[in-house]
Amino acid sequence: MFLPFGEIEGSFETMEMKYQHPPEDFVQGLIIFSVLGNGDALCFDYRENRQSEDPGVVMWHHEASPGSDDELSFVASSFSAFLEMLFERPPE
Repeated sequence: MFLPFGEIEGSFETMEMKYQHPPEDFVQGLIIFSVLGNGDALCFDYRENRQSEDPGVVMWHHEASPGSDDELSFVASSFSAFLEMLFERPPE
């Protein structure tokens, strides 16, 4: 589920809520934009560049040990690249 940005009637979770009240032991520099049914989350990755206009995307695994190699998985080098992964292009 993609989280809304801003106040949306009937929405219990928003990007702002996740930013202001992140999960326990959450990685600094990540911003959750989608929560998955198992508790994991897709995140914008601002750890290397807080000013990026097109940040990378990682998956945060909520059951992994904080700081372990299993805590984050690379998804895409940018949000634009992530969006392209969501659509299947017809063969030319």
